[in-house]
Amino acid sequence: MPQKLKNTLLATIVLLLTIGSTFAAPQSNSLNIDLASLRDSGFKLDWVTNTATKDLRLGTIQGDSFYAIDQEDFLNRFDLTSGRWIWSAPVGNKVFDIHSISEVEHQNAVYVLSDSVIYVVQQTTGNRPTQDKETGHTPPYQMKLNRLATSPAIYTDNSLVYGSSNGDTVWFSPDIGYTEYRYKTGDVIYVNPTMVHGEIDEEGRRKTAIISASSDGHVVAVDNSSVRKLWEAKLLNSVEAPITSMKVKDAEGNAKTLVLIAGTDQYLRAIDLETGYPTWKVLTQAPLVDSPAPLGNAVYQRIPNQGLAKFKANTQSIAGEQVWLKPEITGNLITTNRKGHLIVWDDNTRQLQVIDPLLGGTISTIDLPQFKSLVTDSNENGTLYAITDEQFIVCLSPRR
Repeated sequence: MPQKLKNTLLATIVLLLTIGSTFAAPQSNSLNIDLASLRDSGFKLDWVTNTATKDLRLGTIQGDSFYAIDQEDFLNRFDLTSGRWIWSAPVGNKVFDIHSISEVEHQNAVYVLSDSVIYVVQQTTGNRPTQDKETGHTPPYQMKLNRLATSPAIYTDNSLVYGSSNGDTVWFSPDIGYTEYRYKTGDVIYVNPTMVHGEIDEEGRRKTAIISASSDGHVVAVDNSSVRKLWEAKLLNSVEAPITSMKVKDAEGNAKTLVLIAGTDQYLRAIDLETGYPTWKVLTQAPLVDSPAPLGNAVYQRIPNQGLAKFKANTQSIAGEQVWLKPEITGNLITTNRKGHLIVWDDNTRQLQVIDPLLGGTISTIDLPQFKSLVTDSNENGTLYAITDEQFIVCLSPRR
């Protein structure tokens, strides 16, 4: 038997053994995964699930589940460990956009936010809510919004917090089915609000802020308890990527929280959560449309047509401090492998790159041509979950 044919058969056998019983072999398609390159990158093919649905989107990791919406606006739940399909439930109407999926396990509920309605199904079964035996109350299956949702929602303190078409940040309570609070941020809000926890003060209190950014460049931090403004920044242009945050120590060793904002005005900003004043800001060479990725004592930022840049997080320079900029790294940092190498994913080229964080050198590049979306469960040593063009869900787990 020719050596090339032997290698092909061996690769096929390894693929089938790796996938196990959750894999339903396609008739004429393959995943086009180079298993040797995948192994060298620090990952292994854990499981593959054939969903038998169309146009899966909005892949979301919540608790021990992977959720996705299909072409018919059905919410599909899969077990995160095995890839096993658990249930499918109708949500949406194929007219309104669906923005986010939020699982609340202690309420046995999954909330799906669309433009004007929040849909509710049971987390365990996917059925509509049933009557509470203690109160006799049956939660509604649909809850109408009095502020049109234009962003994904985050769940915090029994509220779904989202951005609206009229520029309000909205706190919606699914327990009562009504808006509890709203705060005017600016024009339309397209990116999901971010919850940021500050440091514990001398009285044992911790500041928790909801930070929202509008399409006209307003960034507002609001206290999550009192819904009062903590600070506001007016940028030169819009923010199109979710805001992130990180903990650092200053020159005196005092801990502080930085709010990281990438703007289409080409600035990457680090703002002190406590004061609202810029700690540093860097003028880049292109409008920024991806979120900053904090890791260790660094902030990584994709700069369109320029590559991935690394900045020092706790720099004393108000103008920021760039460590390196690599044009050959075209994606966004999503997680690390067990060796601490950066794992970078590019949606456009569908490539996974393994990067040395110290110098920015490329260790390896893996082509994943069928992966149309990729998410991870952790920003360090995370497991990767992908939806493919052929509607498979693929799990790539870290090698031990």
